[in-house]
Amino acid sequence: MKRILYLIFTTLLIIHSCKMPKYADKTIAIYNNSKDTIAFFADERDFNPDCPSMFDDLPSNIHVVPIRPNGGVYFHYIDFPDEYFNNYPDKRMKIYLFNLDTLNRYSIKDINDSSNYLKRYDLSIHDLDSMNWTITYP
Repeated sequence: MKRILYLIFTTLLIIHSCKMPKYADKTIAIYNNSKDTIAFFADERDFNPDCPSMFDDLPSNIHVVPIRPNGGVYFHYIDFPDEYFNNYPDKRMKIYLFNLDTLNRYSIKDINDSSNYLKRYDLSIHDLDSMNWTITYP
């Protein structure tokens, strides 16, 4: 009997010590309910120097994914969101939505100088929780 109690106690200790992260693999859904094709960009330069800043000249190999009008959706996948958000100094992800025509017509510098984006979101992990990890534009 003592042996069974010891086994149960040990098992409970092991289970308790192996905490799973609160968040594992989350996806942000971005819906476009406007009449225009839009584009999405998450500015990750704060913690990943290999990621280009939206407001530096984008290398030609960066592919901007269009989100079609009237219900188009794009999914942005995040591994280990707790760690991802902790990498930002203010713990907020910067998301920019652009009209695709704007990206085709103007340089990134011009867009930055005039703040010519449709919408900027500064979202914490808690903000996304409250939005059910869904952004709807507009």
